[in-house]
Amino acid sequence: MHAQGGHPGNTHFATVRRWTATVDGTVDIAGSLHHPSENGDGVRGRIVSSARGIVGEWAMHHATGETKVHAIPVRAGETLDFVTDCREHETSDSFVWTVKLTQHRADGTTQVFDSAADFRGPASSTDELPAQVQHAWKLALCRPPTDAEFGLALEFCAQQLAELHRTPRGVAAGSSVPRQVLVNVCQMLLNSNEFVYVD
Repeated sequence: MHAQGGHPGNTHFATVRRWTATVDGTVDIAGSLHHPSENGDGVRGRIVSSARGIVGEWAMHHATGETKVHAIPVRAGETLDFVTDCREHETSDSFVWTVKLTQHRADGTTQVFDSAADFRGPASSTDELPAQVQHAWKLALCRPPTDAEFGLALEFCAQQLAELHRTPRGVAAGSSVPRQVLVNVCQMLLNSNEFVYVD
């Protein structure tokens, strides 16, 4: 698997790229599936919604075809999987499948995702964020947070997570949303430490 496509394994090992909706709305998908080889029986591409099942399916053998699906309803947290398999025989199954997803949000805004540029490995987990915030607090202020302070810090993290998912341009290149939230918390803590001392 790579940014442009990949090569599925046998009938038990498909390639899968996953997109996760961060907000409610609808999604339009436009793309093309290309199987360049004359050999083998080609590949099959499917778009599978976690809520609706298969929403698009195409088979290509030594051909290129459009992969369009319009107005797929999505809710925050739902996934769309782009699954490519070898059909029946595992021979000459390299493929290129690039797509652009246009997410139409309930508030009327749109966001475009390019599979070659915007899809990457699994998203970073937020599971460790509370422990990381506590550790950062101890490093910056030389004491653990009180329960009230910790609650406010976690509330800040939740607001930051929501905002950065809405407007991902706030995430530094090469970073992830949870890491950027931790950076923002650390900057807040370092600034608050400066205000403790009055000249």
